[in-house]
Amino acid sequence: MSTMGFDLHDRAVQAIAKQRFSYPDKEKPDWKTWVNTKEEKTMGVKANGNPVYPDIVVTDKENKAIIAGEIETEDTIDEDEAKQWHQYSDLCGTCYVYVPVGCENRTKELIQGEKFSISGIRTYRFDASKVIVTNV
Repeated sequence: MSTMGFDLHDRAVQAIAKQRFSYPDKEKPDWKTWVNTKEEKTMGVKANGNPVYPDIVVTDKENKAIIAGEIETEDTIDEDEAKQWHQYSDLCGTCYVYVPVGCENRTKELIQGEKFSISGIRTYRFDASKVIVTNV
């Protein structure tokens, strides 16, 4: 992937975490949001004794991962990533996949017929300095 792709990815991770997973908040004061970028891994989730790093991890008051968010760019939506979505869904119970607008069909095709479910597919795009997220 190009450096530009990583920049877009990390920018999207930060913006989506802030907009959609701004924990702790009034309703969930014990939850916390962690962001894993190319430069910094802040919260891993144990998988067979080894940590894996979803782009966004939300933990509860016991510091248990309960939500994973995985942000993709146009060139990262493939079967290997779909395997990660499956793993994150199993590990956290809830996993949302965020893809650029126009990539939702390719994402659905990767999930279709698989024996796992994603809690939701969302599309994103940038409008000036903010991210626009839409539920699919």
